[in-house]
Amino acid sequence: EAAQVLDGHSAGLLLVAAHAGGFARSRTLLFLVRTEEAERRGDGLVRTRRPTLDPTRPQASVQFRDTAAELLGEEPADVLAVLAATGRRAAVLLAAEAVGTAREAL
Repeated sequence: EAAQVLDGHSAGLLLVAAHAGGFARSRTLLFLVRTEEAERRGDGLVRTRRPTLDPTRPQASVQFRDTAAELLGEEPADVLAVLAATGRRAAVLLAAEAVGTAREAL
């Protein structure tokens, strides 16, 4: 389950980082979920739009229950380092956006 997914209620594709391999071989892998196909098949994808303070940034909670997904990359790959780097870049972009918004407000 993901609690705060930007545009999660309407996105046609979801990029999902999920644990796989069981306890002894646990690793994080990336999967692609095609939402229209999953909803048409009744694959257990549940998307619920959530209220936000900023209406320009709609969010949803997304639940996956035996939802069909496509593995991205090679099976033994562990993507934690890539996800961490992506998170850092996203934080920089959000900070720059906040600075620009504050500048316009002043």
